Amino acid sequence: WHEEFEIGLVSSGDGTYRIDGTDYHISEGDIVVISPKTLHSGGTGNQTMSTDSFVFHTGFLCSSIPDGTNINYFNPVIDGKIIFKPVISPGHPGHTLLLDCFLRLKDCHAKKLPYYELQLKELLLHFFYLLFTYHCVVEQKKTSIIDENEEKTRMILSYIAEHFDEEITIDSLAGMSGFSSCHFMNTFKKYVGISCNKYINHLRLDTAAKRLEE
Repeated sequence: WHEEFEIGLVSSGDGTYRIDGTDYHISEGDIVVISPKTLHSGGTGNQTMSTDSFVFHTGFLCSSIPDGTNINYFNPVIDGKIIFKPVISPGHPGHTLLLDCFLRLKDCHAKKLPYYELQLKELLLHFFYLLFTYHCVVEQKKTSIIDENEEKTRMILSYIAEHFDEEITIDSLAGMSGFSSCHFMNTFKKYVGISCNKYINHLRLDTAAKRLEE
């Protein structure tokens, strides 16, 4: 999870994304939309999948002076009051225009022609316009228990990121969460998609590989 907004396009292959506790099978041509502070993970099993992604803070698009755009659209996204449809597949009424906008974003960022930052901002705003226009908005209706479980999972992920090179036990993480070990393991897997031990091992291996590469 992260504070930023993320949009992605599956350019080839297929795989599975877990977004907000739900599994989505994604394949070539799918557009993935991940709202801020949304727990998510992805994997491909034995398959190969390539994606292009833009990760940006919604503040990049907000005016420094509160206006209707901030109040009606971006503030509810930042506050988690609304989220967007996580996967937009070919056949969705807005897919063609969203795909065109994404490809123009990719081209603009790759070429970096003079004043390209202005065009990037324009295209990102247009992408949001299309999300709202084609009814890709989902009202966030969560219970306080779900909110608490997600917040605790985020807290644990942050702790692991800072202490992964130290000894970490399930019992200690469960104690931090205020859960029993069994409930902690079930909750973690529900939101992250894999077991806690597997997540820690993946993080350690990924970090070791990057250090060796550097």
